[in-house]
Amino acid sequence: MSEVLEYKAGENITDGRKIEEINVLQNYRKTLRWAEDKLRNDRELFFIVFKRNA
Repeated sequence: MSEVLEYKAGENITDGRKIEEINVLQNYRKTLRWAEDKLRNDRELFFIVFKRNA
């Protein structure tokens, strides 16, 4: 069973495992942001090409 950890802003975190979990979550968020941007850019490009060919 996985443990859910919550952190308050400014909390001093000294547990190495907690720091590792935070890093994993930050990388996950960065990947999601990258994917959202990529999809948005691809969709905009599709509409530009579609409008030109219409």
